[in-house]
Amino acid sequence: MRLESSLGVAVLLLVVGTLLWLRWSGRTGRTGLNPTTVTTAQPVPAWRGEWVPTGRFRVWVRRFGNPAHVPVLMIHGFRRSGWTFLPLLADLSEQYHLIVLDLPGHGETAAEVPEAAPTFETFVEAVEVVRAQLGIARWTLLGHSMGGTVAGLYAARHPERCAGVILLESTPKYRGWAKTTDCQDCPALVTDEGIAVLNDAVHGAQSYRDIWEEYEAADATPLFADRSLPVLWVMNTDDRITRAHFERLAADLSPDVMSHVRLETVYRKGHFIHWTATQQVRDMISGFLRDVVR
Repeated sequence: MRLESSLGVAVLLLVVGTLLWLRWSGRTGRTGLNPTTVTTAQPVPAWRGEWVPTGRFRVWVRRFGNPAHVPVLMIHGFRRSGWTFLPLLADLSEQYHLIVLDLPGHGETAAEVPEAAPTFETFVEAVEVVRAQLGIARWTLLGHSMGGTVAGLYAARHPERCAGVILLESTPKYRGWAKTTDCQDCPALVTDEGIAVLNDAVHGAQSYRDIWEEYEAADATPLFADRSLPVLWVMNTDDRITRAHFERLAADLSPDVMSHVRLETVYRKGHFIHWTATQQVRDMISGFLRDVVR
């Protein structure tokens, strides 16, 4: 009886140990993704990675596609890494030069930032340094969630460097949201298994809450002042926060100011629309780039 009990405990420990090992082996340092864990569902196109020095720290950049093609910078959201755009990379990289960075305090760049937590100023600085170091004159910025805010802030400051801005489930102004949304709820937004893997694997700044609270001060609405700058704004019909911000902006700004903004919606697909409505979102992005970005 004692032998059977011991064997049972041993088997249980073996099973638990194996499960823990499998969970851990799906991570690769601070990259935010081990591509082998998702290749069955999402193809990983050929890419090259490089460190871009900013003077104070380095930024990890992945590049997909032909550098001679139209450049598109992809900026991930809060507590993610550049791999969050994985579903879009294979198709878009056939036509565009995709530059996918890990923001300071996130992914591979997590340990590179000297501050306790990077600021939005640091994010914008990193984006501009990457552009200059890669020798890109103008590019289109595509940002998901917080990444859209960063894209908007950058475009407002450097309009001459932007051919267009794409906001995926994002808003240029988060004022009033940070106090009512606990950043610990972020994983609750995850409904897709692939996204859950990415979310678990991302390591970031020492204080995520410091970054989250900067939403209270972030305001990228000046990007709309440049009517020559095309903007694609893609949102989910169920996202009351993003839609409320859009409606507020539309009410505050005159119709002619918003005339250069193309609004597209997807129906009931959650926050990670580039995972849950990949083809639809990809077509919206491709159409926008084809129609208005040169």
